Amino acid sequence: MAQQKDPFRINTTGTNDLGALQSFVAKKDYQELVFHEGMIPNQINFRGQNQKYGRTSPSGVPLVLRESNLAQMRFAKDQRVIYAQNFVNKAWDDMTARMRNLASDGRIHSDSPFFNLQATRCWESTDELYNEHMNSLVYPLFTNEYLASPQKQRGIKSFSDFLREFAYFVRDTSNFLPVTRSGFIDSSFCPPYVSGLIIDTSEDATHDLDFPKGERYVHDGSFEFFADVANQHGFLIDQNAPWRLIFDISSTKGQEYMAQSLEITNPTSDEILEAYYENNFYPSLVLDIGILQVYLLTMYNAFVEKQPHAFEPVLSDDGCSTSSGTTLRQMVAGSIFDVNDGEYGWLWMIKTLYYCRLYETRSAGHHKRNKKGLRELYDVYYNGVSKEGVSEEAAFILAAQHLQKNIL
Repeated sequence: MAQQKDPFRINTTGTNDLGALQSFVAKKDYQELVFHEGMIPNQINFRGQNQKYGRTSPSGVPLVLRESNLAQMRFAKDQRVIYAQNFVNKAWDDMTARMRNLASDGRIHSDSPFFNLQATRCWESTDELYNEHMNSLVYPLFTNEYLASPQKQRGIKSFSDFLREFAYFVRDTSNFLPVTRSGFIDSSFCPPYVSGLIIDTSEDATHDLDFPKGERYVHDGSFEFFADVANQHGFLIDQNAPWRLIFDISSTKGQEYMAQSLEITNPTSDEILEAYYENNFYPSLVLDIGILQVYLLTMYNAFVEKQPHAFEPVLSDDGCSTSSGTTLRQMVAGSIFDVNDGEYGWLWMIKTLYYCRLYETRSAGHHKRNKKGLRELYDVYYNGVSKEGVSEEAAFILAAQHLQKNIL
């Protein structure tokens, strides 16, 4: 039976309630004295260079997981229906079976949090999380605060006016509050679960309390044993959440599971990763504006429904008095974005995508430089449509790809 606790163990008491300096020192102590680097060979820290692990390509392109690659998890707490990528699921099955056999043999203490592993949280939908982000953060901030001044409200008489104000809002806020799906994926607002590579095995533990992380998990007599079994099945352990498994797509064992899922024979490591990104994900960028259009339409029509009239002072002919002028705002239909017959087609989409991503990635520079980048995208688009067999949609995709690769 495994020893439960080292009597000479060290714990730290950091929390998010501490001041900035105290919090920094406490987190540093945790990482140096409790779950220190090199304690196990398969640890990962999401707070550093790995914070976007599984959400972006090796070159930094925000990705969306194709849900056809998900499989329902076995050994889930309370038999809840949760999912992970199919090869992650297979590795989890093998790992938990191994851990249960070892527990049955008495090699894991019955009080250990690793005695009866159960998945509590895994994949979460990018689109559902982005929808929540737009509805709970972007929409209220834009309509209730940014447009709160009477001057701004008087200036919105049409959908075109509304889009103008939204463009100013993006300029002023999107470096900390993204509005595109790519910007959301690329930000701290997006949790790591969207990758389908993560399995939480506890729902009671919290990231901001260092003492229970050390006392309950890291100092458990079976922790390093658990980490070793995880390593044998292609999993990393989160340094700041030692109950969390992260599938390592670069590990030898992990790539064995991936190759089997991708149905490729005798591949190199690079071939596995190339096939993985090609088969299991698609870049968010090319759909960002099409998705954003839906939210813009919804936000504007909700604004009109709540405030159907635009009021502004009107000066009398003699210039001696003013009266209140009224403009009835009109709701708009989705056809306004029709790329063939609507008012906002492919060029508007390119311009909107360009400026949104420019400000979200803090890549905006001098006004002339920004204009030059936009002309560059227009050139890519026009060169595309001028070629035989290249549709306007395909030319837009070329422009979006050029933006990601050469400008951002």
